[in-house]
Amino acid sequence: MSNTPIQLDQDTAGAPVLTGEEGALRLVLNWALVQLGWTIAFQDAGNQRVAYRNDTVSGSGSYLKLWDQASDHPGDARRSRFNAYSSMSDIDTGLDETGGSGCLVPKSFTADATVRDYLIVGNKEAFWFGVKSDSNTNPYNMFYFGDMATLKAADAGRFMVSGSTNTANSTNTTVMPWNNFPVSDTNGIMNTVTNVDGSIVDQKIIGSGSYSPSGTLNIMSTLGAFGTYPDPASGGISTYDPLLKEFSSNINRGFFKGMVGSLNNIYSNLTNGQIISGQQTPRGARDCRVVLAYSRFSSASFAMAFLIDIESDWTAW
Repeated sequence: MSNTPIQLDQDTAGAPVLTGEEGALRLVLNWALVQLGWTIAFQDAGNQRVAYRNDTVSGSGSYLKLWDQASDHPGDARRSRFNAYSSMSDIDTGLDETGGSGCLVPKSFTADATVRDYLIVGNKEAFWFGVKSDSNTNPYNMFYFGDMATLKAADAGRFMVSGSTNTANSTNTTVMPWNNFPVSDTNGIMNTVTNVDGSIVDQKIIGSGSYSPSGTLNIMSTLGAFGTYPDPASGGISTYDPLLKEFSSNINRGFFKGMVGSLNNIYSNLTNGQIISGQQTPRGARDCRVVLAYSRFSSASFAMAFLIDIESDWTAW
């Protein structure tokens, strides 16, 4: 499998449809992730449960478990539940579970057969999943699954799961992975397997600028906040790699694979899905895909845009 990312969506040949019905996301990911280089490690199709595993050579070899049965989690078939494990022996048994009850991810605003647009971009180590859960004309809700580009040597806990972990917000179908939803008594909602006494490290995504321990300043406060597009100096986009911090300790932990932040306001100037050739990134000139996304709820005041690098080797991020 290639280390560079593969792009798949609802218009790709053979793509399953994504709806607000039980099992719809399982079928989409079963189809997509094997093309990225992941394996289906365990599956209980009758109960809409499946565990995927990322690459065991360049990746962490961790397991991502999906529950796509409506009765499994708070709410209904409009959303699914994810969790991750460092190892699994069967569909019911795993070690170093992240996030306790897991992260909720929306599929559709309605629990019916309405077809929703989706986007999957990734490789054998990690992928971005985007879904237009409320309207196919609106921005994506974007979620990240897989290994981060870690700053820690020999990091056994670099696998991440995103979504809302607050069951009180389980009926919100437009949550983002960087929302200010709590995990237990904290505000971080990005979790990773630590392999240290089975504990969990909460992550917070931030950009440049000061870091707020309350979690109020994160990536949506930074993207597009420092200049008009095109950039007066470069004539293009000023980019950076958004940083991942351990929420409880404020330690710099790593970066998303594939995500390139824009300091310029590209949301109102570029088209969703647009490919920008030769965009200057921290890895040099690369082709990037524009993603218009919700940074919080279904509101223009919480809209944002970032780039997904579709040319670089994500394993070397």
